[in-house]
Amino acid sequence: MPSTSSATVEKWHDPRLAALYLDEADVVGIENPKHLLVSWLVEGEENLSSISVVGMVSKSFASTELLRVALQGFLVTANEPVPDNLQSMTDFQLIDALRNYLWRRRIIFTTRLSNLAESIENTSHVYELQALAENEAWILFCMKAFRGEHKAVCPPELEEMSRNILKKCEGLPLAIVAIGGLLSKRKNGGLEWKKVHDCLATELKSNDDLGSLRRILQLSYDNLPYYLKQCYLYLSVFPEDYLIKRRKLIRLWIVERFVEEKQGFTMEEVAEEYLNELVNRILIQVVEMNYFNRVKTCRVHDLMREIIQMKSREESFVMMANGTRIS
Repeated sequence: MPSTSSATVEKWHDPRLAALYLDEADVVGIENPKHLLVSWLVEGEENLSSISVVGMVSKSFASTELLRVALQGFLVTANEPVPDNLQSMTDFQLIDALRNYLWRRRIIFTTRLSNLAESIENTSHVYELQALAENEAWILFCMKAFRGEHKAVCPPELEEMSRNILKKCEGLPLAIVAIGGLLSKRKNGGLEWKKVHDCLATELKSNDDLGSLRRILQLSYDNLPYYLKQCYLYLSVFPEDYLIKRRKLIRLWIVERFVEEKQGFTMEEVAEEYLNELVNRILIQVVEMNYFNRVKTCRVHDLMREIIQMKSREESFVMMANGTRIS
């Protein structure tokens, strides 16, 4: 594997790199998973192995500090000299140094495909990212939304609205940071905040402050194979927080002719395969499994629902009027 210069890396504008530029002081709830991952990296097997991190974009696994700690741990363990400029190295310099060290040693990658992580040969560990706990999410939200004069304390008159907005983030750190930062610039208190809550899809589409979040979430949809895009867009017809039954969803997909025939399989089996693929991509959240370990009920992350509603309108796939579907 040839090394990649920082100049080359800088030309690659993957919006997921936005996670690298959150302030270290603004992130909570990452210490335990970060220490666990570093211990796997530094104290792991001597043979070639890989470590997989599965889940939505998380600062805890895309931080400058983590890159620096991992590089230092590798070099010390291997009795190799630690660069004098380690503390001042940029993200891209750290990435280059880690790539050079890890060549033929160990691989770490992040993915939203849980089945991909489990299928990689020589995988020694798979870590599934968890959403921030409610109290950690609240601390992070307040740090971003009420910095300055409020000193990260939510005014009583905004607490109910703040918690309703936070609920839409569902513990996703990048979403909390982006939306909290947007709200910190809004005046007129509750009225402006209610507009963000009620029109989040519009804000995601047009507000530059949410640009990185929008691009990252939209990547999940854009990277779907063609046969899954219609199935996923169809989920925009269900109300927020609606628990979708597997059997009902499969039948709806079949009736809408989204499911392609596959030799040796029934249409129901193919449709369930589509559902499982969306689950593996972490685009559908499983709420309940049945006795046979099959999805019984599921739902869509609130922010992803905003994205697919926006895409549905753009592509004239589904129109909603007063909560009623108009195909």
